[in-house]
This record gives sequence, C-alpha cells and structure tokens, in this order.
Amino acid sequence: MHSLYNDAGKPGSRIISVGIRKNLELDETVSHETITATLGGKSVPSWGKVRSIAVQLDQMSDRHHDMTTFLESLLGLWLAVPAAPPKSPGRIAGGSTPPTARGTPVPPDPRRARPAASSAPVPPGERIRGEFPQRNPYFVGREILLDTMAARLRSQRPSPLVLYGLGGAGKTQLAREYIEQYADAYTVIWWIPATRAGSALTELAERLGVPAQANVKQTIDNVISRLESAGAPFLLVFDGVENEQVRPFFPSIGGKIIVTTRDPAWANDSSYLAIEVPDFDRAEAIQFLRKRFPELRGDDADELASRHGRLPLALEQIAALKLASGLSWEELRDRLDEPGPGLLATGQPAHYPHTVAALLQVALDQLRQTNPVAVGVFELFAFLGSEPVSVTLLSVDHGDELSPDLMRTMRHRLELSKVIQQISRFGLARLHQETQRIEVQPLMRLALRDALSPEARDRARRNVHAILAAADPGWPDDLASHDMHREIAAHVLPSGLVGSALPAARQTVFHQIRYRYLMGEYEDAIRLAEAAVRRWSAPDFLGADDNLVLLSTREWANGLRAVGQYQQAHDLTRDTMPRLRDNPAFGPDHRETLALATSHAADLRIAGQYRAAYDIDQDTYHRYLDSPQHGERHALTSASLHNLAVSCRHLGRFAEAEEMDRFELLRHLERHGTERDKTLLTVNALAEDLYGLGRYREVIELQQHYAPTALRVLGETHRGVLRAARTVALARLGMGETTEALNALRDHYHDCITSLGPAHEYTLAAKMSYANALRQQGRQESLSDAFQLAAEAVGSYQRTFGPRNPLTLAAEVNRASILRAKGEYLRARAADTIAYDALHDTVGKDHPYTIATLVNLATDMSLTGDAVGARGRSEQAYLLAKQTRGDTHPDTLTAGANLALDRHAAGEVDAGQRLLEKVLADLRRSRGPAHPAVAEVARGARLDATIEPPPT
Repeated sequence: MHSLYNDAGKPGSRIISVGIRKNLELDETVSHETITATLGGKSVPSWGKVRSIAVQLDQMSDRHHDMTTFLESLLGLWLAVPAAPPKSPGRIAGGSTPPTARGTPVPPDPRRARPAASSAPVPPGERIRGEFPQRNPYFVGREILLDTMAARLRSQRPSPLVLYGLGGAGKTQLAREYIEQYADAYTVIWWIPATRAGSALTELAERLGVPAQANVKQTIDNVISRLESAGAPFLLVFDGVENEQVRPFFPSIGGKIIVTTRDPAWANDSSYLAIEVPDFDRAEAIQFLRKRFPELRGDDADELASRHGRLPLALEQIAALKLASGLSWEELRDRLDEPGPGLLATGQPAHYPHTVAALLQVALDQLRQTNPVAVGVFELFAFLGSEPVSVTLLSVDHGDELSPDLMRTMRHRLELSKVIQQISRFGLARLHQETQRIEVQPLMRLALRDALSPEARDRARRNVHAILAAADPGWPDDLASHDMHREIAAHVLPSGLVGSALPAARQTVFHQIRYRYLMGEYEDAIRLAEAAVRRWSAPDFLGADDNLVLLSTREWANGLRAVGQYQQAHDLTRDTMPRLRDNPAFGPDHRETLALATSHAADLRIAGQYRAAYDIDQDTYHRYLDSPQHGERHALTSASLHNLAVSCRHLGRFAEAEEMDRFELLRHLERHGTERDKTLLTVNALAEDLYGLGRYREVIELQQHYAPTALRVLGETHRGVLRAARTVALARLGMGETTEALNALRDHYHDCITSLGPAHEYTLAAKMSYANALRQQGRQESLSDAFQLAAEAVGSYQRTFGPRNPLTLAAEVNRASILRAKGEYLRARAADTIAYDALHDTVGKDHPYTIATLVNLATDMSLTGDAVGARGRSEQAYLLAKQTRGDTHPDTLTAGANLALDRHAAGEVDAGQRLLEKVLADLRRSRGPAHPAVAEVARGARLDATIEPPPT
C-alpha cells in the first residue's frame, strides 16, 4: 500500500478521501481519518475500504500498476488479519469486539455472507431504538417522497440519503414518518441531532455494549466499526446537519443513513443520494389545514395556502396563531395580510422547535457571521413579491442608487451568485438552478419585514426601488421589452413602488400600468393606475397636473374601457384632455396629447356620439400627418388613420372606411408582412367595412385567407380573432348559410363570455347577433330562445350604455323583430316607434340604424292595418337607403321589396310589380338565386332589416 502511496506523490488523506467519493466506480467511501489510520498502520478497515484506497492511489499515480495482481496480494494480506469470533446474525449489543493483533476492531470477512439491509422485518427482541422526535399526528401526504426514500434506501448503493430543503419544509417530520412506516426493517435505529452528534453516538455505544474509551473519538470509531461489522441492518438519522463535521461519523456498510439539512450543496455531491423536500402541494396544504381544523371550508383553506405559502412550518404557524388568538378565519386572514409587530413570533407551532420569526432570526444570525453583505441582499426580499425573483433582475446595472455595501456585490454576477448560494445554504430561500431564480416563502418575507429595524426597513425598500427602476426596459409597446417587464410586475405593489421618492421608480410604475393593459390584465392595470394617480395627485406629492399623473390617468381610462366601465373611462379622459392640452410640457400637438385624444374619441364612440368622435379622430390624424416628428409613414399616423376609419364605420360611411383600411393594409403588408398583429387587425377592419357595404362574399374570402395566420400569431382568444369570427359568421348569415352561421355565432357568443365576461361590448354584440340568427332560422321553437337572449342583451345595453345610446336602440329594434316574428305586432310597433324617434334625434335620419328601423316600422304599420302609413314609411326608407347605401345594398333591397308590397296594397300594382322584379333581379345577382330571401320576396313575404353594429 505504501508503494502506491509513494507513487501517487504522498497526497493528503483528505484529498484521497474526496477522490474516492467522486469515483463512481468504487463501492465504498472512506473518511480521511480512516485513510490516515490505515496508512499509519493503526487500524485495518473493511476490505471494501482497503480496496477503495488502493484503487484511488493507483489512479492518482503516474506509474502503471498491475492492479489485478496487486489487489489479489493485498486481499491475501488483509485476510491474514485474525478474524473475530463469529456472532449470531443481527446480534450487535453486549460485549466488546475482540481486538486484532494491532488492537483494533476486526473488519468483516468478505468470505462470510452478510445479511443485506432490506425491508424484511427484524425480530422484536433484537431491536435497539433511541429517542425520536415526537411524531406529528397531523402529518399528511408526502406519499411519493416516502416511496422514493424507501426505494433508494433499499438499493445496494451504500450512500447516505440526504433530505434537503428550506427551513420549515418538513424534513425532520418526513424522516420521522419514514421511521414510523419502515422501523421493522432495521435492528438499530438511532436519531442523532447534528448539534450533539458526538454525545448521541456515545449514548449509542452504551446501548451496543461498546466499552467507553478515554478518547471519545475512539469510542465513536468503535461504534462505527461495530455497526459495520455486525451484519445487522441499522438506520442512523443525522438531523439538522449544517456542515461536513458529521461526515466522519457515517458508517460505510451494513446499514442506512438519512441526513436532513437546509444546505442544498449536499445535493451536488455525487456520493450521496439526495431528495429535495418541497413545500406541500396544493392538495396537501388543504388536507393539512382541514385535518387540524375540520370546520374550515376547503375553499378557505385553499385561499390561506395560496396567499401565505404552502411551507409546512408556515401552515403550522397559521394554525398556532388561530388557536392562540381565538380570531375567526376571516379576521386572521386580514391580520396576516398586514401583520402587526411581533405577530409571527407568537403562537408556538406544534412539532417545530421555532416559530417562523425565530427560525428566521437563527438563520439570519448564522448568515451574518458568514457574510454580512448576504444579509443585506436577503433583506431585499422583505419588499419583493412572492414570485421567485430572477437573478438577472437583481444583477442589472443599478447606477449609484444602491446602498454602497450592496453595490459592489450586485454589480458582479459571480459575487451575487455566491451570496445567493449562502442565503440558500441556511434555508432562507430556495434557489431554482434551472431558471436562476430565488424564492422566499410569503410568511418568511412578512417575518423578515417585521424583524427589520425602521432604518433597515427603509434602506431595503429604497434598494428594491432602485433595483426595479434600473431594470425597467422602458415603454412596453416594444415586444422585446416584455420579458423584463414580466420580471418586474410581481414586485411593484409589494415593494410600495407607487410611493417611491425616486422619479425613475415612478416612471417604472407608469410603464407597468401600460404593460398590464397590453397583456390583457385589465383589472391589474386599473388597480395599479388608480393607486398611482390617487397617490401622486396629492398636493403634498406631485399634484393633480403633474405630467405622470395625466399620462397615468389616460392608461387608467384605457383599462376601464377594456372592462366595460365606459362612463368612468369617459369621465377621466374628458377631464384630463384640457389639462394635458394646456400643460406647457405637452400642448395640443404633443404625441401624448394626441394619444389621449384618440382615447377620448373612443369614449365618445362608445357613448354614441359618433360625429364628435369623428371630428376628434380627423383632427388627430391631420396633426400627426402635418407634424415634422411624425408624417405620413409614422406608425402613430397609421394608427390614427385606423381610428378615423372606425369612426367612419360608426357614421355609416363604410366606403370611406374601406378606402382608408385598404391603404393601411397595403402599407402594413409592405412593412411587416402577414405575420404582424397590425396587419391582421387591419384585415379585420377591412372585413367590417365590406360587411357594412353588403359585400358578404368578399368578407368570407378575405378572412378565410388570413384566418390561419391570425390564429397562429394572435391566438384563438385574442380580441381580433373574436371580432373576425363574428364578422365572418354574419357574412355567412347574409349569404343565406343560416345553419353554419347559427353554429358559428353560438360558439362565438360562448367564447366571448369565457374570454371577456358577460357585460363586455363584444359579448353583448355576440349575444344579439346570436338572437338575430335564431330568429332568421325561421323555426317557431327558436323564437323563445331568441327573445330571451335579446331581452337580456337590451337590459345589459341599457345598464352599460344608457337607454338612448345607439347600441341600446339598435338592440331594441332587433328585439322588436323577434316580437314581430312571434306575432306581437303592436308591441313591435311601439318599440320601433320609440327607437326610430330616438335614433332620428341622436344619429340622424340618414344613418343606417335609423333607416333599418324605418324599414321595420313600415312593416309594423302594415301588419297592424295602417297601409297608408306603411306606404309612406317604406317610400321614405327606400329613398334614403338608395341615397346613402346604394341601389343594391341588402338594406336597400329589403326596403325595396317591402315597398313593392306596400305599393301593391295601395293599388299601385304596376309600380309595385316593376320594383319587385328589379329587387328580385338584384337579389339573384348579389346573393345568388338559391338565397332564402329570393324565395321569400317572390312569394310576397316582407323582409326584416337587422342591425349589426361594428365594434367601437
């Protein structure tokens, strides 16, 4: 052996030991103490250890050795050591081990079969048990972890099993539960607290009958040798290990070892079998709380765990607080949201040695002794959100805003990584290596905030504000910035960024409002915008006319508009518009003023003030067009032209809108191709123009061409995709494809409810369109469903937009058509009369909605016996439709078909017949001879005009 040692360069015993642990070809690890004793001739370990030392020395040597021959000779020498008298299998207590010629315990003879540690029961009389921690009677779940532990401990690999995880994750309880379930498989089970490992092993020596030596180390060595040589299965649990000082106490063979530790570095050592102990999963958290408190509802337990984390200690702490305080669950939940001083230090959790606050303090003291700067980094988490924090977010260039002691660490990624490893080592946080994120449990964050002094709390909050501000990538309309905006989002509210004194931090809040809006997180955008505007507009802060207050108010209104709170959005933009226009920092031509003008125009459209919206959109477009900073080809100019086309559609000027949208589509195709959202949304706008012009076939062809791209680029729940689905379905209905259209509109209605909620403008339009399709299906059994849907839609329109809004009045007209189909002619006439008068006053006599209502009112009059009135209304409607919509528009043909009947009823037979023939010819040309309307008109039936408003 010494020749190998000399050839290897006489390496230190620790180096040899580390090499053996890393060498996966070797069956047994060897401590550096055993190596020193072996090479010094003081002891002879087991053959497996002797072989491992020899093979490792050979691999460290520059010379070639015939190891087969060498190991055979070495085994002969090892076997020459006198063997110990045989013992009965499993018998390890009582008496001492006979010494060898060297006065050391005899290693086991490999020629004798050794009983393998397994799950086979051991006779009760042979068992030795130490003192265990109290078993948790509320232990739940963890079945997969226990099964995994059992499987790994049954394997032939002699490596210790390491359970690692956050402080309070339940590692000790898991090891204790394993003992409870698998105790029969072991002769000896001994629990060894890492803080008193030496004394615990000395106590085990007494139970095993190993004589005490003057040197405690020698007593422990004899215990380890007895366990290795006895041939009886044992289980040692080293609990709460914090460093490597317990490694020499691990027997190499003959039994199993479990180690519990907060330090994840143990998992990086390939000589161990490692299992991370995670938080409870969702079901386990609910199960635990309800096992403790059977009266607690499942939903309430779920909410508690989701708000305060699923760390077992955290849930035990909540249970202890409930028992100690006597508060109701609702009161306790509110207290935990903003815990008062010392709350998390009260209520001792059962089956845990510390409260969350005490555990935190112990770990912080240990971390402070190791690296005081690491404590400063960890304090940041008191004001970061509960989501795992990206290391990239922490390591951005922070300028000079950070505390000096942190700045050096945060600027160097390697130094920051080292600090994070130290925080993780003491169980204060969980490091997700794959994604490079660090996670601190919610209750631990609250305890940390409570533990900080006022000065430390202010310092940590300021540092977090500086970090978030430095990470801000700017205006979020640029898609490339979204990854970092997403990282920042979870920490804006927990950090109190809204109240920051740092101007860059407030700018970050503004960008976050916009980001949430763009992501469709409208409620979050509203909450953040409202909090920011109310805080910043205070006289003792920024004031109501501050630039950031005005811009954030605009984004607040955008969010309100997106969730259907139209009046509030309208009020905000109306009040903010003159303040922004008159602000010296902006003025009427500033891009921010023009952006708010665009929002104000949208509010006016929603309010039914179409002409006023058009005037603002036209003015905005020309200001962009004439601006030296923008001009014709600027993206904002393009967007303003898009909005002008929207206002044109609502005025019924579809031909003008088509011209604008075709121009924009060509521009977008040239600049961006078909794969951009702007291109696809312009396709939608053009399709809505074509629908308004009655060119249904073109609508279908256009949308079918772009539909696969839209689904791929935007996704099936995107608002643009939802809009397109309605337009295509309505075009199919216009083409007479009633069954296909009905199915599509039903699906579209349900998609809108799912994606947008029941009160959104799109959902109301979808409901009304579906009701219209049910009516046009012509089946009596469908009319009840149609009327129910229409009545609900009218009620929602009235509540959302007001009784005189054109959208509400259009819904009233459509509901009247269903009443007419049901034979309730007088009710239909009354409804149409009221709607016509209101539309005449609000949008004008030549608006498409007004003309359609006039067509239907003539039918009401005819069906209620007023032939003269019907003749006059029909004539008026037909002339207006021809003037505004063209001779062959579907609404014009509907008015013409009904006028032909009214002329015939008035005795104008020839005039009526000529008009009827013209209408039939135009219907065949525009919609095809098989269209249901052709047969309806030919047999003398009156047609209804349906109103399908475009989106605002």
